[in-house]
Amino acid sequence: MSKDLYPSLPIYIIDDDPVSREAHQVILEHRGMNHLMFSDNTDDVFSKLDNQNVSVILLDLMFPDCEKNGEDLLPELLQRYPEVPVIIITENGEIETAVKCMKSNAYDYLVKPVDADRLVTTVELALEYRDISSENITLQKQLLSGQLQHPAAFSGIVSSNNEMLSIFRYVEAVSTSTQPMLISGETGVGKELIANAVHKCSNRTGEFISISAAGMDDVSFCDKLFGHVKGAFDGADDDQSGTAFKASEGTIFLDEIADLSFETQKKLLHFIQEREYYPLGSKKVKRTSAKVIAATNQDLKNMVDQGKYRADLYYRLSTHHISIPPLRERMEDLQLLLDYFIDMSAKDMNKRFRVPSKKILSCLSEYEFPGNVRELRAMIYDAVVSQKRGDWLDTKFFEKYVKENQPNGVQIRKFQSSDSAAFISALHRLPLMRTLQDTLIDEALKRSSGNQTIAANMIGVCRQTIIRFLKR
Repeated sequence: MSKDLYPSLPIYIIDDDPVSREAHQVILEHRGMNHLMFSDNTDDVFSKLDNQNVSVILLDLMFPDCEKNGEDLLPELLQRYPEVPVIIITENGEIETAVKCMKSNAYDYLVKPVDADRLVTTVELALEYRDISSENITLQKQLLSGQLQHPAAFSGIVSSNNEMLSIFRYVEAVSTSTQPMLISGETGVGKELIANAVHKCSNRTGEFISISAAGMDDVSFCDKLFGHVKGAFDGADDDQSGTAFKASEGTIFLDEIADLSFETQKKLLHFIQEREYYPLGSKKVKRTSAKVIAATNQDLKNMVDQGKYRADLYYRLSTHHISIPPLRERMEDLQLLLDYFIDMSAKDMNKRFRVPSKKILSCLSEYEFPGNVRELRAMIYDAVVSQKRGDWLDTKFFEKYVKENQPNGVQIRKFQSSDSAAFISALHRLPLMRTLQDTLIDEALKRSSGNQTIAANMIGVCRQTIIRFLKR
């Protein structure tokens, strides 16, 4: 396996003093920032930048043997590479010049001899700034174009919902970030699918590996994530690499992170912040450049407020946060998902049958779907398993399922004529037919989240009636 490089784009150190260059290299590499490139003059800077994108530039001010010094170079760097933060390196006597550079939009300045902690902190913050700048540029392009750059990455996620499409665009914008990500949403909404899409859009060369923290104790979780050395515990007969090693230069997906104990949360925070870890039983530190994506179906912020989850870990994980809406809030996707899963299940089971999709849609349109898309998929596969070749797909299966599984004991039933008679008899003054129709259509559109087909099925009219209503 190739050596892990962090950050993904090199930190560019431009300094004519070999002692300073080596000191900066040692400090950064000690903290895991081993992807570096160097120049000892200002003459070849732009030729190098033409061939290599960089994440951060450390720029010395004084170059007595060059045509340009750092102050001369800075404006052109900022103009040609506005997304790259430039950190000025200065002697004590040049602080006034350094402040002048700051006013010209340099990111920060450091005074020689550079304090190790100050150097590391400044570079880390500059890397985060670089990520955010790149994300903003990408997001602006996405919003202006309205198109996805990597549509294949989302091929397994069926949706025409505007909120979901916004999530897809956000995924593309933040996918190259080295910062962690938190994905929240109810069980079955597709959190791992979104995480996988992030990985595909990131162009990372390593694997996508998932771990579920549900029911894991501290030792089991740390063993899964960090691995162990021989003799670390009973049964550890050989060294075993963890996911942090296996997903090197890839993505680690940590599901159900609300289940982690406080002790495990502390270890996870250190792993994310420092990008380093110790295999169980080992005193030798290891490093990784794997991206961490965490997911939960719990309200972590509420858990933090109640003292049930570490605030520092929560805020670190939620550097980028995606909240996936449940299926009941994007019912316009129901028809698409029905067609998709019916077709998929029929192919998997080599079956052919007729599909009364409108009847099935009408049956499911008011169901709450507590298990979301995953529940719908399982429901359809179950229906197809029991289906005979050539017959109509049985709508009674879906009616029975909805009746037995509707959350909170709510029973879906058809609106009978006796119901309408009782309703009309209770009115002191009869409404106009036009008013009654408009009110009914308006309510159906609200209940179907604006889906015209579902709304029409709810009240027994054709879709064209709904369209005519909306055009008035």
